[in-house]
Amino acid sequence: MATKKPARRSRLGTIYQVREGNWVARYNYNGQRHVPGHTFPTPELADQWLMAEALLIARDQWTPPADRRANTESVDAEVEATTLGEFAEKWIDTRTTRKSTPLSPRSQQEYRSYLNGRLAELAAQPIRGITRAMVDAWWQDNADVPVLRHHIYSFLGSVMSAAVSRDLIVANPCKVENAASRRPVKRPKAVTNDLITGLTPLDIAALSEAMRPAQWKALIMLLAYSGLRPSEALALSRDDIICAQADDGSPRWTLKVTKALSRTAEGGRGPRPPKTTESIRFVPLPPHVAGALAGHLDKWAAPGPDGLLFPSTNPANEWPTIQQLMGTAARPRSGKGRTPKMRTPSGFNAGRIAIGRPEMRLYDLRRWARHMWRKVGLGDADCEQLLGHKLDPVMYAYVTQDREQLWPYMEQLSRLAGWTKPVGQAFGGIDHRLLAAMTPEQLTAALAGMSGEQLAEVVPHLSPAALAQVLGTSAGASEREVGGILGQSDMSMVKRYQHLIDSRRDDLAARMSELAKLDGEGL
Repeated sequence: MATKKPARRSRLGTIYQVREGNWVARYNYNGQRHVPGHTFPTPELADQWLMAEALLIARDQWTPPADRRANTESVDAEVEATTLGEFAEKWIDTRTTRKSTPLSPRSQQEYRSYLNGRLAELAAQPIRGITRAMVDAWWQDNADVPVLRHHIYSFLGSVMSAAVSRDLIVANPCKVENAASRRPVKRPKAVTNDLITGLTPLDIAALSEAMRPAQWKALIMLLAYSGLRPSEALALSRDDIICAQADDGSPRWTLKVTKALSRTAEGGRGPRPPKTTESIRFVPLPPHVAGALAGHLDKWAAPGPDGLLFPSTNPANEWPTIQQLMGTAARPRSGKGRTPKMRTPSGFNAGRIAIGRPEMRLYDLRRWARHMWRKVGLGDADCEQLLGHKLDPVMYAYVTQDREQLWPYMEQLSRLAGWTKPVGQAFGGIDHRLLAAMTPEQLTAALAGMSGEQLAEVVPHLSPAALAQVLGTSAGASEREVGGILGQSDMSMVKRYQHLIDSRRDDLAARMSELAKLDGEGL
């Protein structure tokens, strides 16, 4: 490279102009000559480079420029080879929400399913090589799934924006026209209002009766009168029900909402704490819903205190799903070689058609619950707390909720559904269905507090399973007490249940024999 005479001498080195018109800087340090590896368009820029080198030397941070260039080239090569999938994985791991919390396991799993699914081809490409034309082509290729395509495109756009902010790419290639606005058409507010206000308790009862399989009937009643989210209701277990009774015999059941079903990081399903603290709450049930739930517990709920109220209808799935509740939609069968035929609807899809509301959505039951609460006189603050919503921190900073004051409203809801208070129940309003729905510990404690006359009335009405559970729960010092309970009833009933008890644990059968012996000896 031919040069002219030096244009100027810097404090550290020398600046030259080459024939092409650019400028070169160089300096000697530690017995070696060092150059930047490129030219400068002006002598001022060359001088600034020499000044920067002098500053590194003064701070004892200097390394040879050639070594620094080699490291930079290595980093650039690594960046060039980084694929969209690799960068997106790091983005998922480090992404935080507006509350500075990590993405939920469900969100992480969903985003990774995008990378392994519809984005798999793009994910394998170097992120710097993805062009707008490639993204446009991907958009057209996925027109068969418009809703999913919109979600994936939003994810891809966020990842590319992060790459721009980290100087990995110059511009975001996600520039499909009107893509951001191509969301599913929302139902007008006026249409939703007419649907919710037009529903009656009779419609809800008819919807419940039309559910197939029948084990979802009680869930429809529960959703409509408790306002629970479907994921919260499907996570309920027996020990989430607080069973109590009013002085007049009316059931006062309360749901303890502390979890919801969601996807796990491994791609499965399971109960997890809700996303907000406001979602952890207690929700009272109207008496007629408690009655429907009591019958459901006897027939459909899983056994044991932690047994699910609404078990999965698919043996292959440990946990129930929204799809199981929704059932099959009424649409033509599709597939090669199939005879065109309309599918028979089931689940919620069948129920909403049966009541003439095919446009009804599952979450409309939650909306209807709030509508009915307001109809019987509950205030907005109470409604929002029962729904698990966050209250305005200014207007409702000191709002509290007394659950005892909610029961008159719950009874009014039941009266609108045709329920009447129990009249003349024996022995202070003992509800046999309420006892049958209790956990073994609750049932044992309730029986222990009854008089002999009450026991003679109640014990014959217990199901075989309930009786066996009481015997299994009552151990040690309480065995004599249980023996007294059996002594107040007809021992022929116990013999009638012997086959059930024998099918349970061996020690339970032995305990039953001991109790029968004690009773025969008059102890």
